[in-house]
Amino acid sequence: MNTEKTHRKSGAGITMEDLAVLAGVSPITVSRALRNSPLVTDQTRDKVRRIASEQGYRMNVSARNLRLGRSNTVAVVLEMQPASLALLGGIAEVLTGAGYAVILGVRALLDTAAVRGADGVIVLDQRIDAAGVERLRQGGSPLLLWNAVDPQAASLTADGALLGRRMLALLD
Repeated sequence: MNTEKTHRKSGAGITMEDLAVLAGVSPITVSRALRNSPLVTDQTRDKVRRIASEQGYRMNVSARNLRLGRSNTVAVVLEMQPASLALLGGIAEVLTGAGYAVILGVRALLDTAAVRGADGVIVLDQRIDAAGVERLRQGGSPLLLWNAVDPQAASLTADGALLGRRMLALLD
């Protein structure tokens, strides 16, 4: 009979609370250890990470984002044309490499929850009108406009990787 004490429910993945019990620390210490916080000693961090790995723990990214009030997404609004599609690869490579999800939308979908809830917005649509730009600006997220003239938003003629790096700088 297995007497190892965990709080795991049948069929459920291991939780941060389970890891805390197994490591003999508090759940906040587990959280800090998994985030590389300087408030946790190297010994405790290594112990928590080892147990997490052994138990197959996966961080609940949605819960973390909810707690932090961030979506870790960047919306890219594009006009379906070869020029904007060519930029998309560089944008996606930079942003996903930094831990962001990239969601795509077209001008007609500017008012969707996904675009409004994004941490940043890049517009690759030269035909977006002032009203569309204003709706995006009202969301309060950093906004980059590619090849558009708007004195209140960053406007760039660049490659996709540069657009992605510029968005990361705005998000910091």
